[in-house]
Amino acid sequence: MKFRKNKLGKIILILLMMFILTGCSVDYNVVVDEQKRVKETVKVIESNENILKNNDYIDLFLTEQINAFKKNPLYQNYVFNKKTGKKFSYVTLTRNYDSLKAYSESLTFNHLFEYAEITTNNGIVTFKTAGKYYYDNVFGENNPDPLFFIDNINIKMKFYNNIIDSNADEIDKKNNILIWNINADNKEKELYFKIGKDKRYDIIVLDYLYNNRINVIIIASAVIVGLLITFIIYKKIKKNNTV
Repeated sequence: MKFRKNKLGKIILILLMMFILTGCSVDYNVVVDEQKRVKETVKVIESNENILKNNDYIDLFLTEQINAFKKNPLYQNYVFNKKTGKKFSYVTLTRNYDSLKAYSESLTFNHLFEYAEITTNNGIVTFKTAGKYYYDNVFGENNPDPLFFIDNINIKMKFYNNIIDSNADEIDKKNNILIWNINADNKEKELYFKIGKDKRYDIIVLDYLYNNRINVIIIASAVIVGLLITFIIYKKIKKNNTV
């Protein structure tokens, strides 16, 4: 499957246009599971200091941003969340895809890369990009709104299969994560990775436990309580038999 950016299309990442902020950063996180299903999370982070320059309340500002997204039919398949921190606050947009093909057709993917290609051959998946990221009107002097500026975009991709090769800036081998950082000085950086057939069961199990931690805690607690009650009853029976 291949995707080529339409050069007559929008040259600014639509997802970020609603944030009229100064010096915000973006975390773009992708998780590809062993069945090649994709979870995409976009987190737009801004300092509370910058938000309060033009707004009285941080939480209200974040709520207004989410409401603006929801009014746009392009974002109807995203789930929104927000968090107000002590120094930084953010809005997240999350979406799940049933396949890499569906992900390649996503809104964010199609506005993030000038050219991108995803190919699958005998179970080996290869991903590579070329050309610019469409941030010219964001990073440069052609920005139509001088209040809107992105400091950097951090791209993190996590895989449930083994990583064969990549040109990532950083590699978290323990968690099987590739990391790239895009900023005004390297917006033409190419991304490349290749993942294989072998599954990282350690990652799969740990993520399952984390994603279902509430149920795991409840079940584990029930088992412990059950064992404790059984032990107490056993001790009482044994004591009575002894007498």
